[in-house]
Amino acid sequence: MENEQALEHMLRAAREQHPVLEEIATFRQVTPGRYFSERKHCDSITEFYVVLEPNVKGPVHNHAGQNMEETHVLLYGAGRFVIYKDGKPARELPLEIGVPHEIFSTPKETPDHQLVAGPEGAVLMAFEKHY
Repeated sequence: MENEQALEHMLRAAREQHPVLEEIATFRQVTPGRYFSERKHCDSITEFYVVLEPNVKGPVHNHAGQNMEETHVLLYGAGRFVIYKDGKPARELPLEIGVPHEIFSTPKETPDHQLVAGPEGAVLMAFEKHY
């Protein structure tokens, strides 16, 4: 964000609604406007949190070769997932607070996808199950 106060404001609002976020003390910036914090529960399950600044588009990527399933739950703000086919947007999954999106990234199917934050930004919890 333009300053640390704006990021902290977003996290404070999300923590008020989801006390589990109090346990997450630090986020590392992985790309401009995109921050991660992760916890490994065991060899096969990773829980991580993603913070996106307002209107930030994450990178288009896939999980080919990672042999995993991935799903996200929006905790604060607004956003959507864009699923790509042949390098073009093919489908959008709007994110709703508290509702996980359908699992589209599996060991057999790993389409390119992108997370896009809404105008107030987005805080998400994600789960990866590795096989």
